[in-house]
Amino acid sequence: MLILKVLHIASMFLAVTILVGGEWFFLRAMRRADVAAMRAFARIYGRIDLLAVGVLSLGVLFGLATAATGAFDFSARWLIAAYVLVIALYAVGFSSTPFLLRVGRLVEATPGDTPDAELAAALRSPRPVVTALISIVLYFLVIADMVIKPF
Repeated sequence: MLILKVLHIASMFLAVTILVGGEWFFLRAMRRADVAAMRAFARIYGRIDLLAVGVLSLGVLFGLATAATGAFDFSARWLIAAYVLVIALYAVGFSSTPFLLRVGRLVEATPGDTPDAELAAALRSPRPVVTALISIVLYFLVIADMVIKPF
């Protein structure tokens, strides 16, 4: 059971690092209208996102395996809260993907390093900042729920 718990924590740490780090890198490039940085990120976004979601999913499986092999009750309220929070994280992440892919396509279609009108309008959208902040809050709540087990 201990190895499953270690694998759960390590994979979740790695997934959050990749997801939050990539998201903040891209947001910073968007806020600075740094077309070259956005273009570089857009080239690898699909692979990075797929890797991160895979690692996150492994973390979820390791967490469920830890609960199954330990003295955890799957219906404990703190675990139910964790299930809901993780589902919300997936939903927020998947809801932001189309916007980021659209920005990536606009960046790739932009000649040079100056945003055209359509890209500039997308860069002013509050959507990526809002979803990033929601994600950060949800990650914090999941971590707090796992450590404190408040219910």
